[in-house]
Amino acid sequence: MRRLAVAFAALTIAAAALLGALGWHVAGRIHDEALLPSYDRVMRAIYDDAVVVGADSATITLAPRRNERGRLDREGSWGLLWGGGSGRVGGVVGRRDGAVIRRFEAFEGRPAAGDSVDLRLQILRGDPRSALGLESADVSIPSELGPLPAWEVPGPDSTWVIYVHGKGASRSEAFRVIGLYVSRGYPVLVPSYRNDEGAPPSRDGRYHYGRTEWRDLEAAVRHAIDRGARSVILHGTSMGGGIVTAFLGRSEWSRRAACVVLDAPMLDFEATIDPADVALAGHRRPAAHDQHGDVREPRDLRGHPAHAPAADLRLAPGRHHDEVAALF
Repeated sequence: MRRLAVAFAALTIAAAALLGALGWHVAGRIHDEALLPSYDRVMRAIYDDAVVVGADSATITLAPRRNERGRLDREGSWGLLWGGGSGRVGGVVGRRDGAVIRRFEAFEGRPAAGDSVDLRLQILRGDPRSALGLESADVSIPSELGPLPAWEVPGPDSTWVIYVHGKGASRSEAFRVIGLYVSRGYPVLVPSYRNDEGAPPSRDGRYHYGRTEWRDLEAAVRHAIDRGARSVILHGTSMGGGIVTAFLGRSEWSRRAACVVLDAPMLDFEATIDPADVALAGHRRPAAHDQHGDVREPRDLRGHPAHAPAADLRLAPGRHHDEVAALF
């Protein structure tokens, strides 16, 4: 009986130690991957989705390497990055020996067989003028932490669009939608916010998923109003959606928002993290938790703590978002 008691005590201690180590590991990953901007900057320089088998003037053949995000086989257009170059891949045109053949256009440099590459959501780089051929100006927005670099694209309308990018992204994420807004006459402002490259760091050097970043969006709204805007459309992607909703719930300038566009928004940090996924699978699972059921169409935000009753809402759920889910 005594031996059983000793064995049971030993198992209990071992289990407690294992759970403690697991908790420490999960906490460390959440801290590094979710809170530190430096992690995103390092990851942007790592190319390990696929390896180039071969390329010609119109196609590229890619063999999977890590490819944990499944982009290699997914239809659509993706940015392709490798050391010293960039381009765009289009639709899948064939498969051979486990490799995928896709349409390809090089922007800078040419990939060689054996090069490691990454497929990214952002296709174009540069500024609105060089990437899209749109008239634009580099401006500086005063904020409580210092000047925030921004792009300003002119338009005749008195309603301005302000695009807020997601975690770890850059302002060039806005290239996906700028052309649409400009074609409808809206001026577009694309600001940076704290901890972006070229922007002032926060005092603790961490992301806060809207809890502090909303003040930088407020500064951008004030800039637009000072420049003649009568109202604004707020377009937030991923963590940018969380920044938008935090602004709506906390800023006295939120009444200037005529419309809100939430593109795969990050609205609940805790619900997005699945500790078992982080610890055991090594990555985050899209749409792991949804507190109020699946988000597949626009929802009434009046019951949400961060809301703007005067603003129209457009929600674009993200089925294949790699880091955050569309949650309420």
